[in-house]
Amino acid sequence: MADTVKKSNKLPELLSPAGSLAALKAAVNAGADAVYFGGTEFSARANAKNFTREEIKYAIALCRASIASSAATASISLISAKKIFLP
Repeated sequence: MADTVKKSNKLPELLSPAGSLAALKAAVNAGADAVYFGGTEFSARANAKNFTREEIKYAIALCRASIASSAATASISLISAKKIFLP
């Protein structure tokens, strides 16, 4: 059984939420390996400022210029889906 377990010398990835552009910059400057954020629409982070389309483009460019990865998230609740997709 011990033969099947692989050991890894890799460190865990530090993934940070970014509820605003200022939070994203702080996470990247603090050394986060990756950040995730949502737009003003379709985001489950209701209390966050969230990102406009232009801010998302800037955030991705900022992450590409550093070593951090970026992930734009989209969430939708069933109640919202009914309002959007059903007459």
